[in-house]
Amino acid sequence: MFKTIEDVKRANQAIGHHWFDRDAMAFFKTKYESDIIRGRFFVTSEQPPHGPREFRVRMAADDGKITSSRPIKTRPEAKAIALASGAAGRLTE
Repeated sequence: MFKTIEDVKRANQAIGHHWFDRDAMAFFKTKYESDIIRGRFFVTSEQPPHGPREFRVRMAADDGKITSSRPIKTRPEAKAIALASGAAGRLTE
């Protein structure tokens, strides 16, 4: 279980993964849309070259590996963030 996204970043780097590398995040225009939810989930958004910003629920495994949901495509952004955060919370119920 993680307390912060920084904890997840450290664990991800410790296993040699690059999910949080600055260049990768800049390329995908990644934004954090939530803090850690239930110790392992968080919400991000990415901006593809064409089309609307996409929101996803991310799950951090105990070792720091990141897995992702399918994009949650909806507008406005606040609704997408609320839907993704709610989905993350329900995943462990």
